[in-house]
Amino acid sequence: MNCNLFGALSLFQACLPSMRARGDGRLIFVTSGAANNRPPGYLASYAASKAALASLVRSIAIEHGKDGIRCNGVHLGPVDGENFRPWIAGLAEQKGLSFEKCFSDYLEAEFPLRYVPTARECAGTVPYLASDLARVVTGQESRSTAASGSRCRSACMPTFSFRQARVGMNADLRPDIFP
Repeated sequence: MNCNLFGALSLFQACLPSMRARGDGRLIFVTSGAANNRPPGYLASYAASKAALASLVRSIAIEHGKDGIRCNGVHLGPVDGENFRPWIAGLAEQKGLSFEKCFSDYLEAEFPLRYVPTARECAGTVPYLASDLARVVTGQESRSTAASGSRCRSACMPTFSFRQARVGMNADLRPDIFP
């Protein structure tokens, strides 16, 4: 809770005065599939913190829309990388399957696109939500995953991405992250 919810809330509260003064603010929090799905028992507190963060997204949007502040969530499911592949390897070992067979079965059962996106692919949602193209989007959770959502298990930190008062409205997105 301290990181996933209270850390995000504290950052928002620190930035609120400058966003109000400017009459504009764009907040993007990273939530998780665990917030809306039945997580394994060992992820209950994580899932609760992400569900609370998703609720915070909606609350900020409702309460501060009048101030020109938009708040949205990027709802991630499994992301290919250092957390996901070892999890599949452990699952394969439990089931007595090869990694390839377990991975293939998991893709078929959980991913309509039969593909696990990379972090870079999922990150593309953030600059869209921070842009003027999403000017009318607030209080929403954009699902950035190729999974069906029935068993999303990713570890994500809460993240803000917005054009904060110090950098101004014409700030460029970081080209090293978002070319």
